[in-house]
Amino acid sequence: MIRPLRRAHFRVWCVLALVLPVAFAAAYRAIPRTVTSPLPVRAMPEARGPVVATIDRPAALYRLRGSAEVGYQLEVVLKRPLRSARVVVRAAANADDGDAVDRDAILGTLDARGLTRIDIGRERLDRFVLSDAIRGDIVDTLDFGSTSEEGSRP
Repeated sequence: MIRPLRRAHFRVWCVLALVLPVAFAAAYRAIPRTVTSPLPVRAMPEARGPVVATIDRPAALYRLRGSAEVGYQLEVVLKRPLRSARVVVRAAANADDGDAVDRDAILGTLDARGLTRIDIGRERLDRFVLSDAIRGDIVDTLDFGSTSEEGSRP
């Protein structure tokens, strides 16, 4: 190597020796910090009034609770995790229509497991349809007005 080339080579290595550690330190400081805060938890409404009616199924326990003064709630206690990714609860149109549902009137959604309470309002509703919001399948049909559990799906 000739002298001018050696000098240029030496200068490049000196610059790299100063710039590379600074660049690595700046890159390390630019890494975003991980957030360790817990996931937001949906607020569960308090239980309203006494249990008016109960339907016990192998996968879940459904309770209708409340009164006209305090309002009604549908309480769902899941015994096994849901098979559907998103289950919505709707009020059935009326007793004559079978599984007919007003698709615009979603009362609430179910969590994957545990206890869920859905406020219904001051008017008592006895028929509910639980459906898979993604596929459109009916997961379960609830009729608190009768003691039979016909129309239920596992």
